[in-house]
Amino acid sequence: MKVQIEDVCFDLDPKFKDHSELLNQLYDPTSNEPIQLQSKYVNKEIWKIIEHYYVLNNFKPVQTEVNCDDENKVFTPQDLEILRIIKNSNISIHRFLLAARYLNLPSFQDLLVSKLATEFYVDVTKPKQSLENLCKKYPQVPVVTKEEIKQYNQVLQYLI
Repeated sequence: MKVQIEDVCFDLDPKFKDHSELLNQLYDPTSNEPIQLQSKYVNKEIWKIIEHYYVLNNFKPVQTEVNCDDENKVFTPQDLEILRIIKNSNISIHRFLLAARYLNLPSFQDLLVSKLATEFYVDVTKPKQSLENLCKKYPQVPVVTKEEIKQYNQVLQYLI
């Protein structure tokens, strides 16, 4: 099984198609032609990182449960390595999400969404402390007051 992105072909482990609905649908075992992937959704660097994620997890990624903001508690060591690689790639997480959606990779999407969830996690047992920590973490984002939320809700009622 092969995929082609731009002018480069990548040989794939056949297990990969079991994780991607798109690849599963496009795979033809009787053909030697590579599956053409649209580079506007997935470039070579993104592909290598996605492929590394599945290989690193032996094609058995673990479902992530976000129950705190501590990435070391939420993610497996393999997932932490992939998140570090993504961060060092200087490619936005949005681009990785687009690629994961295009390829229909639920496990990789779960990893990315869980990463975002840990960034903005609010502990319901300590909401005030959690929100204060978020304000310290992201001082450039203004705090929205309850009064502003009420105003937004009133405006939204007329728009919906």
